[in-house]
Amino acid sequence: MNFDDELLARAQEALGTGNATETVHAALKEVIRLFHMRRLLDREAPDVPYSEIKARRRPEMAGLMEAAAADTTEAERDAS
Repeated sequence: MNFDDELLARAQEALGTGNATETVHAALKEVIRLFHMRRLLDREAPDVPYSEIKARRRPEMAGLMEAAAADTTEAERDAS
């Protein structure tokens, strides 16, 4: 395969990958994940269980979501 070297380098930086193979695999996985998330957002798949939505989140996002939920709960307690 032939790749644009600058594009590959930018993708490696964005994805945190070390070589072309890892970058292509990570990019393909991300495209598939985004496709499924867009379907969910477009409500084309309203029957998808929450557990599947949660499973499709990026691991680094899961921690942020939990932290945000904890902050919200703490703020609600403080407001009472």
